[in-house]
Amino acid sequence: MVQGEQDMVAETKILIIGASGLLGSKLYEKLSQHYKVTGAYSTNKQEGLHFYDMTNKDSTIFQETKPDIVIHTAGITNVDSCETDKELAYKVNVEGTENIIQGCKLNNSKLIYISTDFVFDGKKGNYKEEDTPNPLSYYGKTKLEAENLVKNSGLGYIIGRVAVLYGAKQNNKLVSWCIEQLKKKEYTTLVADHMRTPTLVDDIAEALHILIQNKRTGTYHIAGSKTLSAFSMGLRIAEEFNFEKKYLKPIMAYKFKQLAKRPKNSSLNIEKLQAEGVKMSNFTDGLRKISMEMK
Repeated sequence: MVQGEQDMVAETKILIIGASGLLGSKLYEKLSQHYKVTGAYSTNKQEGLHFYDMTNKDSTIFQETKPDIVIHTAGITNVDSCETDKELAYKVNVEGTENIIQGCKLNNSKLIYISTDFVFDGKKGNYKEEDTPNPLSYYGKTKLEAENLVKNSGLGYIIGRVAVLYGAKQNNKLVSWCIEQLKKKEYTTLVADHMRTPTLVDDIAEALHILIQNKRTGTYHIAGSKTLSAFSMGLRIAEEFNFEKKYLKPIMAYKFKQLAKRPKNSSLNIEKLQAEGVKMSNFTDGLRKISMEMK
């Protein structure tokens, strides 16, 4: 990249919706090194971030910041909660996305929307971007409907599908929960026959940086390079953090009662992303990176 292009990139203004979350906070930290970044929070107040409620039509933050790019990481991600309160899930995940789209239209901002592997039914795994979604859960249905709103918005966009996020700041995600269970030496059952591609949030930040630099649009799978079950993840966590594996017990999904249906294999194919020069960590390497950061 020549100097003039570097200067233009540095002047790019980015607004991150959900900047206090696990992914949003890492995006805020990493992208601030390259761009002029404003972060917005909804429920988890943090110093330096602006309040924004995506469930109302107030577009003040878009008018004030005039972003070139908006990264939308917010929403209700608890899969079972979306089943118990479908009205709220729709209001936040679908109507909230439409409100963000309308805010983007004020400045013709490019919209980067963070979606999920749960838009797929899990019957085959290794899903490519062009594979037909067929969500099993209401959560997956709201995310797919939001994807379609973004695609039909008339805006420049990137839809980034991610899965099983983890990082040094965990916010009660699977990795931190498993670490806490192993610390307490409590027997923990983990599903052994559902497969996903766990993703380090640091890698997502770098991937989006590269996609922005390359001026890409469209749908990208932004996921880890290794497909694992939750039980396999647990074993690798125990190895990396020197816990006893005997406290981890495998269970088949049909015996593990959860309200929402989960796909059996929603693993994501990342060849399209890798063709952009993006390197995504496998789970073991990702754990090593966050273990150093957590010490």
